[in-house]
Amino acid sequence: MNVAPPPVSPESGWITVHDARLSYGSAQYGSWERSVSDVVVIGEYTNQSGPFRDDYFFVFVTRSGEVLEASFYARGRDEALRQLSGILGMPIDPALCNSTDFRSRVIWPLALRDHPVYDFVSVPPQGSWAPLQRLLRIPAVARSLTAELRAYVASHP
Repeated sequence: MNVAPPPVSPESGWITVHDARLSYGSAQYGSWERSVSDVVVIGEYTNQSGPFRDDYFFVFVTRSGEVLEASFYARGRDEALRQLSGILGMPIDPALCNSTDFRSRVIWPLALRDHPVYDFVSVPPQGSWAPLQRLLRIPAVARSLTAELRAYVASHP
């Protein structure tokens, strides 16, 4: 795996795989735990938040369609990816390390590998920061699972 080392940031949190349970915790991005067997899609996405905030995330979609995210920079990432690779019987290799824009891709399952995870849609800036966003031309972008992924998840209950 040719992946850049994570920066040291407590906001990025931690990720582990223990007893076939995938766990993530972060004060900034929330915490969750699920059985690896409940995950039907593993992906990754990047955004334009770097270098001051995390801009690279893993995406785990469950059988129920729940979308869970974990910072790429989380402590324990490399070990968690090794364990997931062992459980799933294939390498879980991130490939968006050089992206600084809105991009996404499926890592697993192989049938969907390299297909997009998210549709990214520009939305007008809102809230108290909207004038500054417009002035600095900072894009406001919403993301949602692609129709292909929603159909895949629905067919794998």
